[in-house]
Amino acid sequence: LDGKMGMTSFLHTWGQQINHHIHLHCIVPGGAISTDKKQWNRAKSTYLFPVRAMSRVFRGSFVSQLRSAYKEQKLGFHGQSKAYEEKAAFDQLLNVLMKKEWVVYCKPPLPTGKPVLNYLSQYTFKIAISNHRIVSMTQRQVTFRWKDYRQNNKVKTTTLDRCKLLRRYLLHVLPSGFMRIRHYGFLGSRYKQKNLDLIRRLLRAAPVIRKVKPAENYIEQMRRVTGKELDQCKACKQGRMKFFTDISRFRELAPD
Repeated sequence: LDGKMGMTSFLHTWGQQINHHIHLHCIVPGGAISTDKKQWNRAKSTYLFPVRAMSRVFRGSFVSQLRSAYKEQKLGFHGQSKAYEEKAAFDQLLNVLMKKEWVVYCKPPLPTGKPVLNYLSQYTFKIAISNHRIVSMTQRQVTFRWKDYRQNNKVKTTTLDRCKLLRRYLLHVLPSGFMRIRHYGFLGSRYKQKNLDLIRRLLRAAPVIRKVKPAENYIEQMRRVTGKELDQCKACKQGRMKFFTDISRFRELAPD
């Protein structure tokens, strides 16, 4: 496309049974800002890249980086993966990976901004499991619902020991400083606003009028984002809790 592209990616680490299922959801605009920043270069077809070609390029890049990480001793091998600590076993594993067809699923482009926002919201505010999926709990076990995608989204239930459930849940707590949402290219956070204004000018689109919104407290923000009423009485569903004062955190006085 002879220019700078952009992408927003979302790290998704869980499957329906809260197990480890690491994958990315990405939105990639169908074009690029030209190198001289004087025009918007559109994709030449409905899809930005051929899906099969992208799958194979992604596979090659991923395996190549795995090989480099192994050489630089950046990989840790524990539990069932301990056997791959030996170079011969690790090389054999990479050879097997290169023979498999990797799956990169592409959806048709979204027509307007609203479907894009709806799509993004599915992956920005969800957690590994929410309350409505929990069927029952005892002192030792938790039963929850999940969809089996291999059987036409058939709803099933699974019962786990409480410690096993907690272990699965904590698999999806990211390390400190690790970002779940990342922006690249002309969507990079540092120059995003400047680049988007440039793209609108190149496309002769109407400029965005940015309104300064009054500051929201956490109750108003939750209502706007999720529709949930945090200040509503959970018993009668009518009364509203009111804020009176803030009790400062207790701090021990230093000894005289």
